[in-house]
Amino acid sequence: MRKPTQRWIGIIFGLEFLLVGLMNYITPLYEDDFYMVNNHYSLRAFIDAAKYDYFNWNGRVVGQTLFRGFMNVPLPLFKILNIFMFCLLTFLILLYSSKNWRKLSPVKYLAIIAASWLFLPAFGQTVLWAAGTFNYLWTTVIILSLALPFVVTAFDIQTFSDKTRVNRYVKAILIIFLGVLAGWSNENTSGGLIMALVLMMLYQKFIAKKNWRLWQWTGLIGAIIGFLALITANGNKVRTAATASKSYLQMSLFERLSKGIDTVSDAISSLHMPLVFILLAAAVIMHVLWFENQRAVRAYLWALCGFATLYALALSPTGADGGRAFFGGIVFLLIALFSSIPDNFEISENTTLKVSYLALMAFVVTALFNFYPGFSDMYHANAALKTRYTYIEEMVQKGHTKLKVPPLYYYPKTKYAINYDSQELGKNTKIFPNSGYVHYFKGLKSIVIDNPNAK
Repeated sequence: MRKPTQRWIGIIFGLEFLLVGLMNYITPLYEDDFYMVNNHYSLRAFIDAAKYDYFNWNGRVVGQTLFRGFMNVPLPLFKILNIFMFCLLTFLILLYSSKNWRKLSPVKYLAIIAASWLFLPAFGQTVLWAAGTFNYLWTTVIILSLALPFVVTAFDIQTFSDKTRVNRYVKAILIIFLGVLAGWSNENTSGGLIMALVLMMLYQKFIAKKNWRLWQWTGLIGAIIGFLALITANGNKVRTAATASKSYLQMSLFERLSKGIDTVSDAISSLHMPLVFILLAAAVIMHVLWFENQRAVRAYLWALCGFATLYALALSPTGADGGRAFFGGIVFLLIALFSSIPDNFEISENTTLKVSYLALMAFVVTALFNFYPGFSDMYHANAALKTRYTYIEEMVQKGHTKLKVPPLYYYPKTKYAINYDSQELGKNTKIFPNSGYVHYFKGLKSIVIDNPNAK
């Protein structure tokens, strides 16, 4: 018979699925999606496209291949899978921050979902927008899936079952492939992953005094192989040359790093400082009320890897602005935050238990107040995009194939919309994003925006 707390975990997962499902349902395709949808790639076409990207734009073979593949399945199926991926992400954060998986805290789970809504960067573009979710949400889930058994082994996590059903040699072989996928996922987050794996293995061997497992070595090696393939892609150089300013390209490595550190620090200060303050407060409370060595190690390990993942973007010419590229680092910081808060069963003193409840419920209450304006902004931004799409379809049906469209009647003001702070249609129909509309809307030959400064 299932315990009440386990039932509550299932209920919360289901409610989260419905809520995120609503957000996915009202989210249309946008810009990059137009180039990929309904192309019906063959296996050969997938390989050729991945090779082209690798040598001519970036090395993100995993995310981009997922993007191509799932843009060629029925759209409702993609949306269902995408909903599940977000729910899986928050559930993984719960597992990472819990000592005993048989006694998971429903209150902590609610707080994690609330904190994800509040703190995940560019929420609409990393969780809802197809082009973004495959390169950030999905790849982060792959990364966390690889690191999870390392966490269990290093920190003696009580899992759902005591039985080990997989032969250690089979596990060692299988995890190589997961390691390559995780390492090949996202430049800074995959680098943070490798840092976390190494730190956990060092803790396991020299602090916890436990021997390393064969699968840990094969998983780590696989991640390193994938990461090297990612960062050495010739497309990275091509993309930098195409997107970076002339002054940036003329800088020395030291100058780029110095400028990048300033940019990342400014982005954290302007966009993510509330999370940093909460992390600091959680660390102080942990030491005062519920300090325990292993809890502190887990919290500080993920905090260190989180900030390292963010500051690795100092070497990126375009990703240090606090937006999508911050996704993986912020997820690591959320793991650090909730790892510092004990589960209910670990607290015996009634007053301390009340403090932990209040701390967790503060996230939920704050998210509730934040939800309506964020969701409203998302809804109106999506409605404006759909109105434009309907207008294009109607005009093409009437025989008007060369269009000049007005600006959107609503532009978003928050991170929850997929087109927040993104590139609008321009005056040149042959370049991005205009060319994507021509590719997607059948019969459309050209499209430009009328009065682009009206935004």
